[in-house]
Amino acid sequence: MFYTIKDKENHVVIEDLGAQLKNIFIEGCEYLWQGDEKNWPRRAPNLFPICGRLLNDSYIIGNKKYLLSRHGFLREEKLRVKNRKKNSICFVMKSNKKTLEKYPYKFKVVVKYELIDSKLIYSIKVINKDDKDIYFSVGTHTGISLNQMEGYSEKDYILKLGENENPVSLLLTKNGLLSGEKTVLNLNNGEIALDSKVLSETLILSSLKSEYISLINKKTQKEIRFNFDNNYNLTLWSNEGKMEFICIEPWMGLPDLDSVPVEFTKKSGNIKLEKNKEFNYKIEIQVISNNS
Repeated sequence: MFYTIKDKENHVVIEDLGAQLKNIFIEGCEYLWQGDEKNWPRRAPNLFPICGRLLNDSYIIGNKKYLLSRHGFLREEKLRVKNRKKNSICFVMKSNKKTLEKYPYKFKVVVKYELIDSKLIYSIKVINKDDKDIYFSVGTHTGISLNQMEGYSEKDYILKLGENENPVSLLLTKNGLLSGEKTVLNLNNGEIALDSKVLSETLILSSLKSEYISLINKKTQKEIRFNFDNNYNLTLWSNEGKMEFICIEPWMGLPDLDSVPVEFTKKSGNIKLEKNKEFNYKIEIQVISNNS
């Protein structure tokens, strides 16, 4: 099922499957990638209890092996609606027999969206419902359409970090795992052109000073800004060839190294959450007009 939240002339549509975004319609423009089979069929999946890919799509806790596909299972589960209002909505998921076969922890996840003017406040809360510590990572995978105007060109856009910095990028292998190598991106004023070779592969930026990144259309001077905690890893990804979208993905976690398996409780980027405690992931997606 699909649910709409509204504020003034703006609206956002969310599906109960994965509590994922289906539309972001702000100031007369659809910003969310609408998905297609040729480039990428998804739009904005939520990631839990892993971000990225595991070595051999599996992991170990204690002496037991579990199978889990890329980005985890939240995006494939239908969530229950709770506390629905005109401009906000919450979705809830609890661990069950099916999830315990893939992930041996009891949990509760609450996904909340709130639309205020031209800003979408977007949060994922994880609550430990087990009698022991649980381990996980969490993130989002929002695809922003680059076809926001007729005659679009990659050269019309830039990505701009909030700080003038040269971030560290963690390099991936062809199968989407960490190679263990790093490189420093030498950027001019924190800017990345979308026709740049820098974006020819997936980027995972770590240890950022910036607390936001903006996709700016130089023709319209409209900016869609992702505000996030700078403790996150920021992943940037697009389709091959002419870019139709750019995925802007703050992650708490990381893919596995392409080497020997690591015990899940020791996996880099995983969060340890004690009994009855909660963890809050929050980003804000904001449309800013700079031509006034």
